[in-house]
Amino acid sequence: MTPAANTSEDLGQSRWISFARTKLAQYMAPSILLGWLLLTALAVVVAPNAVMSLNFLAFGVALGVSTLLFPGTLLILVMLSFLLSPENFLFVNKWVAEHFPTMEIQSLQKFILIGALIPPVVRVGIRPVMNYGIVSIVILGMMTFVVCTPYAGLTPMQTLKSFVGLALPYVFFNINLRRSWIDPHLTVIALFPLISLLLGGLAEIFQIRDVIGRPWLVVGHEFTGAMRLAGINIPAYLAFFCYISFFVCLYKAIAVKSRTFYVIAAANLLILILTGTRTPSVCAIMLAGISIFFSSGRDLRGSSKFVVTILGLSFLAAILAYYWPDLQARMAENSSEAGNGINTSGRAGMWAYLLAIWDVNQVFGRGLGTGAIALLDAVNEPNFARAAHNEYIRLLVDGGVVGLIIYIVGLAALLIQEGRFMTRTQGVFIIALFLSFAVYSFTDNTISSPPSIILFYAIALMMAKARYAREDERALALQAKRAARNER
Repeated sequence: MTPAANTSEDLGQSRWISFARTKLAQYMAPSILLGWLLLTALAVVVAPNAVMSLNFLAFGVALGVSTLLFPGTLLILVMLSFLLSPENFLFVNKWVAEHFPTMEIQSLQKFILIGALIPPVVRVGIRPVMNYGIVSIVILGMMTFVVCTPYAGLTPMQTLKSFVGLALPYVFFNINLRRSWIDPHLTVIALFPLISLLLGGLAEIFQIRDVIGRPWLVVGHEFTGAMRLAGINIPAYLAFFCYISFFVCLYKAIAVKSRTFYVIAAANLLILILTGTRTPSVCAIMLAGISIFFSSGRDLRGSSKFVVTILGLSFLAAILAYYWPDLQARMAENSSEAGNGINTSGRAGMWAYLLAIWDVNQVFGRGLGTGAIALLDAVNEPNFARAAHNEYIRLLVDGGVVGLIIYIVGLAALLIQEGRFMTRTQGVFIIALFLSFAVYSFTDNTISSPPSIILFYAIALMMAKARYAREDERALALQAKRAARNER
């Protein structure tokens, strides 16, 4: 055989090996994770105690191999896992109660997420920058043991769980998010509500039961008679995911000029309104209005703004005309809240209860974690939810006026630091998001519920994209200077 033939054969073999490795990395990670999910199902259904250790061993192997082969796939699959809201399903509650009796399901889910994040972080590295969001929460934790008036039921473990829950969304700003992840991951996040509806349909087909034993329904009716869309989540969580995905779609459609995302944005808005949630629907409209009106003319011309606005308002009017009877039913005053003039779904009573707890120490609050457990002690109020549904009141209870200010300043400082590379239109989107988010936070758990992790991950991706674009601009400018110098 001639040397030329040998070279050709080696080249062909090298290409085959490269192809095989690419396909291995592309399909092995999802396949291993799918295998682990099937093994988990076997553990729950057949013999949970007998295969528990094997299950966790398989999970560890799957995590390690997946990270080595394709860390980006693992990361977005972990993000997708937050669609499931396991606390809403009866069999998950029974399993957790048996194996982790002292751990809340949401806290367990977040601790598992931390474990799943460690390998990708080790694989891609961290950004050694000051994270003012995490610093603010560390200060809140320190205040708990120094200047707060501790709530009777507050334990160090509860403070730790609340610290993890509040700090986890900020971690993404310290991860070296790869360029190749940004657009695919944002696209997946834009599709979260549609994926939720698909999974909810499967849960209904297979007659999975909710936390109180009823068959899971994608389209249900609450006690007011109003129809509400749920997907694989409760309506409130699906609404939060819709709000996030709607924001991502507008960003992709206007700031990145991917026009297909106008259609996905319309679908997300439709789903959002059909969840029957009032504040997130208003906030999404507010977000769209500010983003479209103040976007740079280079990204969205005046005529385009007019067309998008007219089409958007027409679409919104059609949705509201269809859903108005159900919305009226949801707005009607609840008999348990007589005198308020509007149905706040029990929020008015919960807020009064929590404010009375905060009143003991208005300056420094009752300790980090109090806002998460105080409502559990309201045994005489069976209609109370487990969470505050108002992040300002929750932070007042946890850290007082000082703690609330520290948290807001930390968040603002982080956004200013990380957002300095964004274009004018991208900056407008972030400002519009947090103006509407500030309103949203008056009536829901926007920084302490699992969807908030997805929101902050999306923001971190957008800011990483802007940072990479600025680095490219600087590299091109440096090349141009060197070329000009060489010509001389």
